[in-house]
Amino acid sequence: MATGKEVITHTDAVSVPGWSGAGYVIFDPKTGAGAWKIGGGVNGGSLDLWEHGKTLFWALLGEYGGKLGDLLNNAKSFLDHTVTVYELVKNCPTVHTIMAIISITMMQIKFAVIGVAFAKLGPVVLLSYALIVASIMAKVTEQWAKKCV
Repeated sequence: MATGKEVITHTDAVSVPGWSGAGYVIFDPKTGAGAWKIGGGVNGGSLDLWEHGKTLFWALLGEYGGKLGDLLNNAKSFLDHTVTVYELVKNCPTVHTIMAIISITMMQIKFAVIGVAFAKLGPVVLLSYALIVASIMAKVTEQWAKKCV
């Protein structure tokens, strides 16, 4: 801070599976540069390669698999949505279930419509978009599931 940088932090500890602690950002408002740090001075992050690999596989199949790829992708999307709905109905009060199903369905529709535009920008952009959407949808579903506990 004495060098003109700003520090951004949170008010509560962060907990993720296998780790609990603090994180913060050291930000230089003049240059826009920043360092995202974890308590103790280390950098960190994680990537679930299996989950991202599956997402990449399905995105590639949808892009290059022709009509069969489209059919399998649509079947997988339907199955994933059905499983999500089943889990919510099984574990949540009715009001939460209805709200969750509506919000998840609306998000999936919006992402699909936007995805058509991204598809026109090429496969790399579309695959990047698919990975981002998969991560967002996983977080949204996870947050709804937490409301039911």
